[in-house]
Amino acid sequence: MAALKVTYLTMPDRVGGRPAHLGERVILRGARMLMRAAVGAHEEVVRSVADDAPAPGSDIVVVCGMRQFNHHGDVGRVVERIAALARAGGPVLLNLGVGATYYEPPGTVAPEAGDAAFAARVAGAARAGQYRDYAGFDLVTCRDGAARAALAALGVAAELLPCPGFFAALAEPRPLLRRPRQLVSVLHGLAPLWNRVPVDAHDLYRRLWQADPSRVFLAHEAQDAQMLAALSLPHVLPEDATQLMRLLAGAESLVSLRLQSALPAWLMGLNVTLLGLDRRARLGAEAGAEAGRGFRVLPLRSQEEAEAALAALEAPSPAAPAPEAERQGFVARHLPPYVALIRAAVERRLGATPPPGLPPYSLAGAPLPEPMLGGVEEQYRRSLFTGEGPDLPVDPARLRSAHRLMPFGEDLRLVLAEAPATLVFGPYVRLPRGRWVLRGEILVEHLPPAATAEALLLRVTKGMPAQELAKLVLPVAQLAAGQPVVVDLPFDNPRDTGELETVLSLRGGSLPGAVLRLAPLRLVRAEAEAMAG
Repeated sequence: MAALKVTYLTMPDRVGGRPAHLGERVILRGARMLMRAAVGAHEEVVRSVADDAPAPGSDIVVVCGMRQFNHHGDVGRVVERIAALARAGGPVLLNLGVGATYYEPPGTVAPEAGDAAFAARVAGAARAGQYRDYAGFDLVTCRDGAARAALAALGVAAELLPCPGFFAALAEPRPLLRRPRQLVSVLHGLAPLWNRVPVDAHDLYRRLWQADPSRVFLAHEAQDAQMLAALSLPHVLPEDATQLMRLLAGAESLVSLRLQSALPAWLMGLNVTLLGLDRRARLGAEAGAEAGRGFRVLPLRSQEEAEAALAALEAPSPAAPAPEAERQGFVARHLPPYVALIRAAVERRLGATPPPGLPPYSLAGAPLPEPMLGGVEEQYRRSLFTGEGPDLPVDPARLRSAHRLMPFGEDLRLVLAEAPATLVFGPYVRLPRGRWVLRGEILVEHLPPAATAEALLLRVTKGMPAQELAKLVLPVAQLAAGQPVVVDLPFDNPRDTGELETVLSLRGGSLPGAVLRLAPLRLVRAEAEAMAG
């Protein structure tokens, strides 16, 4: 059989002209190593899974893993395109390294039960039918037990094998003399995950650098680099996965919040510490890496765990990097099953024996970039914060209600129905950490005589699940029509990341027919107010 033509589908490597989706590009690199080991040298075409069709004349189409499930059981357009590809049929269809994730709160002790519950959520989701279409692939491999459990619950056969990201390192040599500076792979503060993980990420990165100023921070995308520039931390943004592999190969150790830096780094022989934010923290253990030396996981799901992780990182390392024989054994156990499954799928569909595979070989790379120490980059702060001024008016359009809520001049008029108890919620803003005051005014225009509610509650909360920062209780018995109530509610915003919400609700009954007028809300920095006073 002649050399084959393979289309690799992954995420675009640049957004707005800046590097992006570096983790997915690591998986692509690993998938290419696996395919070369299985079917030899071949024509390679890389296209976007979200936008592009496979290249005409392709013998094989490879969906390069990535996270296709999350804690909602839905990742949108990417899944739609993958399912449509599986339904369409045509060439050999491979989906290598399907990944899942969900948040595991501190204290989780039964991972198998967590995977089973996740699978049940996926099976009951609106997108379940599209995941059932994955049966149209000639081969599906899963990088974790959660993804395999979800597909099994939908009747889709899948093999559990290590993430292709491990194998991205197979073609990368390591220099004999390496930089002693530790790399720290980061996750920027705009990531939605920080809504569930109540950790002060910016403080974590600052303290890591203060403890060891020789550390170099590693960005996976432009927003990581913008954040690190804003924090004045020395950092590198690799242009592509090849450059990332060379950076890792030249280092001795890595602390990482990004899985796709940690996996190939361990296989190269770095001493790796993965700061685990969610279910993905168990991928090393599932593949057998964590059982050996050089790969430890420190949970990072709460501020308490962050403090413990910082202490552990400054203590002497508990283990040496995994020896070469151990890493060779990892590849010897896991590469042959990948190769055998791929070759069998290709032969089954094409009806002929594919070309012999090749051992993975080195790829030429660009020169390593030098770490840079950037100044504060305002673009990141503008993206992160809704505003940074000392007195921030809240846009009324950011407030929501299931009751009748309508503009009334600069105010909002709220006409209450029987339910729900939550009257107004919003505005979902991010503010710099520190002391703030929520200011406003509530005017009762009409209070029905048959009111049963005990009190109005105004709360300021943060994140998911909601962390209550402040609360104001207004007994209904003390409210009078035409008499405004001044809101002056101080609270401490514990961190830059995560969204703030104000919730106005009822306690102990209802107020059907009541009419409230809400003056514009303002968020005022307490220190600015004190200086003005």
